[in-house]
Amino acid sequence: MRLRNRDHFLLDTPYDCQTVLGTLRACTVTRQAGGGRGEVCFDGDIPFGGSEFELRPLCTGRNSWIPVLRCAIAPAEIGSVLTVDARCLRFTRVFMAVWYGFLALFTPATLLEGLVNGFSWPMLAVPAMWAWGFGLSHVCFWRPIDRARRDLCRVLNGEIREAQKDT
Repeated sequence: MRLRNRDHFLLDTPYDCQTVLGTLRACTVTRQAGGGRGEVCFDGDIPFGGSEFELRPLCTGRNSWIPVLRCAIAPAEIGSVLTVDARCLRFTRVFMAVWYGFLALFTPATLLEGLVNGFSWPMLAVPAMWAWGFGLSHVCFWRPIDRARRDLCRVLNGEIREAQKDT
């Protein structure tokens, strides 16, 4: 189950680094000249000649959970490798840490109150708030991540490979 609002993956592509940057630039709405000529999938700035950049999946409306994809490209034996580290905005992470912190304080108190005085309908608010936090995270963060993965694979003719976990 995806509990953290962070993802890290590698994308192997048969294209060289400059071709990858040019292809992504063509699929990105950007403030730089020359961006967004093709089918637009992302928002962000891709530097000319740089190897690190940030992208965000296009989103209609406002979404504080929209993932920021921090990308780095490196040459490989055949083609190149795009390393992607995705997180939601810092404010959203802090807000949810406070949200879950308060819930962690209220859950034992609610359980104790239910065991001592019996359960009542208002006590269902605490599990509903847990479900709301996990549901919001799943719908507003993980769905755009999955769409961004598919778009990156399609645009770059690449294959996703999960990054090795550090132990």
